[in-house]
Amino acid sequence: MLGRVARRGSARLSGRVALTGPQVLSRCLSTDPPAPPGNHIRDFQDLSGEALFRMSVQQGGCLGSSRERLVREVMLVDKVSREDATEVVRGMARKNAEGMTMSVLPYKIGIHAAYVGAWVSIPMVFSIQIAKTFNDVMVTTDVPEPADLNTTLECGMWTWGWMEPPLGTISFFLLCLQYARDQKINIGQKPWTTYWKEKQGDRLAAAYPQYHKQIVLDYGRETCFEDDSDDF
Repeated sequence: MLGRVARRGSARLSGRVALTGPQVLSRCLSTDPPAPPGNHIRDFQDLSGEALFRMSVQQGGCLGSSRERLVREVMLVDKVSREDATEVVRGMARKNAEGMTMSVLPYKIGIHAAYVGAWVSIPMVFSIQIAKTFNDVMVTTDVPEPADLNTTLECGMWTWGWMEPPLGTISFFLLCLQYARDQKINIGQKPWTTYWKEKQGDRLAAAYPQYHKQIVLDYGRETCFEDDSDDF
């Protein structure tokens, strides 16, 4: 009697293993991605209005959330579909991009000037040929003996006599500007970039008064220095 029960139990167990084993193995070896859960968020349009608001008003802002809020605002005010509202927002992005070349010009000049100054400063200090040429044209100081210019460090000791004043002055000048900017922020004043972004946002809000001003202003501020019409 006990032998029959043992044989039946082992047969059932082996049958279950035979059925479930390949299924478990196929699941382990499968390369198919798992089905996304119901609350899986893939884009800004999957977020709630509260989440979009929090992201838009945080420090630094968020372009994606500001754009989605504006799309929903256009849908609500104009009573149009998402596709039509997206086209309206794309037109607003083109409107906000007008005159952008002049807006970013000071920043691009500063970027390129910093790159050029950074790379030029190295040979100006440590290159003997460049140092001698620059000295003949701009400095006209005495050239050391050839024995004192055998290495790049010895060349640097010579050139540092005229390179230190401009490099030190430029560094101190930038340091003072940074300090002044920090103090303006401490007393509640806006630095230039923040001021210009808000001014650009005000212009866009004035051009589209039918929509909520703060929503349009946030989007205009986030797209102050870039053309967002091709990004969505």
